[in-house]
Amino acid sequence: MCEFKVLVSDGKSSSVVATDIVYAEQVEGRVILRDILGVSLEVDSAVISYVNVNSQQMKLLSLPILASFLRFVEQYT
Repeated sequence: MCEFKVLVSDGKSSSVVATDIVYAEQVEGRVILRDILGVSLEVDSAVISYVNVNSQQMKLLSLPILASFLRFVEQYT
């Protein structure tokens, strides 16, 4: 099984927010992450920007404007 290390970037710097992540879902302007034990973490105003299975790394971009934009897109579709 592949578990990801998740980094969040604000465009200037990045930091690790979770490890051993096996589930990720984009919901209403936030990303919901779940680890191998089933513990969930939500990252607000974020989108998944990069996934690499070989290096087991996932990157999220988190900017305040993203939540409003993604809610608009979901309502539009």
